[in-house]
Amino acid sequence: WPGEWSSFNNAFVTRDVPAFSGPQSLKMYGPFELGGGSGAFQVHPATAGETYEARMQIRVDSTDLLGAGNWGFFQIYFYPTEDGSGTHSTLTESPFIFNDNHPIDAWTEHSMSATAPAGTQSIKLQLLHIQGDPTWFDRPAVENPIDGGAIFFDDVVLQAIEVQPPDGDYNNDGTVDAADYVLWRKNPDANGGAAGYTAWRENFAETVPGGGGFSTGIVPEPSILAMIGLLIP
Repeated sequence: WPGEWSSFNNAFVTRDVPAFSGPQSLKMYGPFELGGGSGAFQVHPATAGETYEARMQIRVDSTDLLGAGNWGFFQIYFYPTEDGSGTHSTLTESPFIFNDNHPIDAWTEHSMSATAPAGTQSIKLQLLHIQGDPTWFDRPAVENPIDGGAIFFDDVVLQAIEVQPPDGDYNNDGTVDAADYVLWRKNPDANGGAAGYTAWRENFAETVPGGGGFSTGIVPEPSILAMIGLLIP
């Protein structure tokens, strides 16, 4: 965990539970104040138009179960500066991880991908544990809305991935739309002729995974272009 992480409140490496790999994992728990949070993040150089994937193992353990109102997620930000300062261009969040719908005592892989918008110079991956009122998420009210509990993270990787654009995406922006038809109409022969028009029509509104936005979930491992950061040794 040397040098590359920034963290706040209760986020630290631990041997409290069996790690997914190696001797330790990252543990987070809340600061015991309503709406408070703990987290850790890294910033790395990024290139506009590249697609990036965050992938990690997450565990909720029976020795420190998440109480009602506790939840965890991870985020990707893109910034127009090299150091991740200023206003971020884009933000996404993973699905919420609750104690009653996340596997207990087992590591589960989660991932999220996103394409860097124009002007991007850096990317930030942030892991968070939040304590909040469960009624914010249509959960039943509880007597103590800031019950304890922890989330564990391991094998966190941020990487650039190779994404094949959909057929009919003639301007290579990740989406088949009217702009691609304009290019085809201006020069049909350079864009597949009649077959190119058919490809555009049949794939209209298709996007690459993460193209123009974000995709989340538990997914298989992608092809890797470059390893950006192995966050937890």
